[in-house]
Amino acid sequence: FVRKKLLSALRWFLLLDIAKWYQRANPLFSRREMDLWAQGYLMLPINIIARFSSLVGDIALQYSLLAATFVALGISPPADWPNVYGCWSDSYTVRRFWG
Repeated sequence: FVRKKLLSALRWFLLLDIAKWYQRANPLFSRREMDLWAQGYLMLPINIIARFSSLVGDIALQYSLLAATFVALGISPPADWPNVYGCWSDSYTVRRFWG
């Protein structure tokens, strides 16, 4: 379990690194008021993914590291640490998404 969570943390770290690199390279993200529409319709999905993947990745990285640490120290069992976002393929309806 600890190894699995550490590998998960590494994947989230790599995603965060790519997202942060894109944000540093793109002048849109250095403005005080960020307008994701400013670069046109083609860049909008990329800008949205870059913006929100860093938020999602920060939460998941911290969760994975905490899970690995608490289980390794014997503070809590692995059953107390389900996947942070669950399985996306299970959310094929609105009810299942929020459930």
